[in-house]
Amino acid sequence: MKQIIIEGNSFTNLEGFYDEIERKLTKGYDWEFGRNLKAVKTILKGGMGVHDYGDAIEIAWKDAEKSKQHLGNKETVKYLKKQLKTCHFSERKTVLADFEKAKNGVGKTVFDMVRELLENMENVELKMG
Repeated sequence: MKQIIIEGNSFTNLEGFYDEIERKLTKGYDWEFGRNLKAVKTILKGGMGVHDYGDAIEIAWKDAEKSKQHLGNKETVKYLKKQLKTCHFSERKTVLADFEKAKNGVGKTVFDMVRELLENMENVELKMG
C-alpha cells in the first residue's frame, strides 16, 4: 500500500490544502484539477499520477490538529459563501443553513468535511497525527 503524507504545516487554508493534494497525488499528471472537494475525491480514486485507479493508499495526515484549526469555522464560512454563489438552486437552502451555522461557530467545518471524505473513500486508509 502506497503511503501519501499530507503535511498539515504546509497549508493554512483550503486553497493550500488543494495545493498539497495536487503536489502529493498528481505528480507527473499534465492536468490541472478542479479546486473543490469533488475533485479531491476523484484524485483519491487514483489514475491521476501517483497511484492507479482503485489502488489502496494510506493517507498519513501529519499535524492534523493544526489543520483542524486552519480549516475551522473561519475557513468554513469562506468555503460556504463561495458555495452559495455556485451551488444548484436545489441545494441553496441547505448550504445557506450550513453557512448560518458556520457564522455562529457551529456545525461541520471544512476540516470535518475533508476528514469524512477521506474516511469514506473505499481505497483510502486515513491516519491522523
